[in-house]
Amino acid sequence: RGLQDRFLCIGDVRGRGLFLGVELVTDRSTREPAGHLARHVVDEAKDKHNILLSRDGPNDNVLKIKPPICFSRENADALADALAAILENAETSPRTGEAGTEKRHKTALDIPKPAFTEAEAKEHARVLFGLDIIHISPLDSYEDQNFKIRVRQSSGAFVLKFSRGDARGINECDFQNCLMSFCYERGVACPMWVRTHAGAAFAVITHEGHSFCCRLVRFIPGDILSAFALTGAHLASAGEFLAQMDLVMQAFRHPCAHRPHMEWDLANFDDVIQRYVGAVAWPPGRLDTLQHFVRMHRTHVVPFLPLLRTSIVHNDANDCNIIATDAGVAGIIDFGDAVHTHTVNNLAIMCAYLCLKSDNPLEVIATVLRSYAAVFPLRPAEACVLYPLVCARLCMSAVMSAVALQREPDNEYLAVTAKPAWDNALPKLRSLDVCAAVDRLVGVVATVEAERAGAVLAVLEARRGTFAPVLECANWPVGGPPASVVRVFDFSATSAEFPPSPSLSAAEVHAKICGTLVQEDAPPLIGVGKYLEPRALYTTDNYATAHLRRDIHLGVDLFVGASAGVAGSVDYGGLVMLEHVVAGVSFYTLYGHLSHATVA
Repeated sequence: RGLQDRFLCIGDVRGRGLFLGVELVTDRSTREPAGHLARHVVDEAKDKHNILLSRDGPNDNVLKIKPPICFSRENADALADALAAILENAETSPRTGEAGTEKRHKTALDIPKPAFTEAEAKEHARVLFGLDIIHISPLDSYEDQNFKIRVRQSSGAFVLKFSRGDARGINECDFQNCLMSFCYERGVACPMWVRTHAGAAFAVITHEGHSFCCRLVRFIPGDILSAFALTGAHLASAGEFLAQMDLVMQAFRHPCAHRPHMEWDLANFDDVIQRYVGAVAWPPGRLDTLQHFVRMHRTHVVPFLPLLRTSIVHNDANDCNIIATDAGVAGIIDFGDAVHTHTVNNLAIMCAYLCLKSDNPLEVIATVLRSYAAVFPLRPAEACVLYPLVCARLCMSAVMSAVALQREPDNEYLAVTAKPAWDNALPKLRSLDVCAAVDRLVGVVATVEAERAGAVLAVLEARRGTFAPVLECANWPVGGPPASVVRVFDFSATSAEFPPSPSLSAAEVHAKICGTLVQEDAPPLIGVGKYLEPRALYTTDNYATAHLRRDIHLGVDLFVGASAGVAGSVDYGGLVMLEHVVAGVSFYTLYGHLSHATVA
């Protein structure tokens, strides 16, 4: 409660004993929930203070504090100090000052946008980078300012970039440069930055009382994708390019990638819409459309969030940032919105912009998805949320555009997405049944996975009879044992051989198997248990767990007599996973229960 007296963002503290809830709000009088702030506090507590908290409540704005019984007074003080430090530094945390006034940190739309003239930009390029410019022209931009320049020293062109130069802006510049270098060195077609005369990655300069970062990157030749009449080949090429870049970025790490309040992060969709939707006088019908997609997001995305993978992503693969030729995508630019978020958000963003002007936006999404999933396999939950995430990104772009236009009404670039979104994409996407749209995209992923499995099966079938044996039976012919010595068991839920019974034990099953395999005056049989078989045995108490019950057998059983030789030991020994690439098809095999000599 002492923290509540200091921070206006704490609307209430309640609970009993050690089980407490701290409700975070943007306004104490209205109790407007601050879910974005709660998310930030949880992340900061874990990453910087090694404290595990969670969020609860209908709007996920209540910090849930439930420590173990051994929690001491010293632990409580440490928790209070950590919360105070986090709230003190939180960008959107209202705070009570000495005079009782409320302070609010600036958002991206509050930061002064750089406004250099061509002459000023040309001079900075000369002084900082030693360039003799023969031509300079402004490029469209949202929050930063960019100039395309040609110089006498090189036949290629460059882009001179100006962005915010406060402490946060400097960190973000370093993050972007490191990310571009990482991608460029691994074959992703993206800009590469150029050092200043002093050997720095960028310079910090002052202009009209504000600090800005100035840096230089190489210009990627080609036209932006929005200049093309999009074909199926363009869409497929875009999906494949993005998937390859996402695969590369999986291995990249940077401390400044975690930007919990970033307004262009789809993970903050609900918070951003609630924050800005009231700042615009919307034409009839548009507010209802936004509310429709907010409800869709809460129903069809939020429940899946724990199942989605996270990584650092480009986060702005729109058709003005994708460089293309007639043959397909040639590169990507502008890493200014890169962030650590849900990986599938990156795909949703690309799909959102590529379907803007389409008569059939869902099929555009499906085309991009198909080529993406062929390179970067999606999890079922990621396929399920793609359609509502595409809608969410279009809504976010339309709202942010409307707010930015109030600051710069003459900047036509700010409306380049909003107009086709309102006039075409959003109405068409809203007309779809959400379940049918999700099923369509889930079906695309399922088809890609079936094709991938089919390719693996074809490789295995072509090599039938060439694999090393599991059992040491030298007298067998090539291709395996004769059918006369193989006994396939039926362990399914409808088995007459092993009928389902709550009292059925593994020992009883084992005894029956042994009795079947041992034959008088004949070699013992080889028993086989089938792959992907729903087994009655898994319904017994022997396999009961606190979570989901196992029901499908994911393997092939081989049952042999005690005297049979096995290639490897039968105890729980070593394990090896091998990656196979045959005729362009990748798959993995897992070898368990291996002897120590095998894995040495």
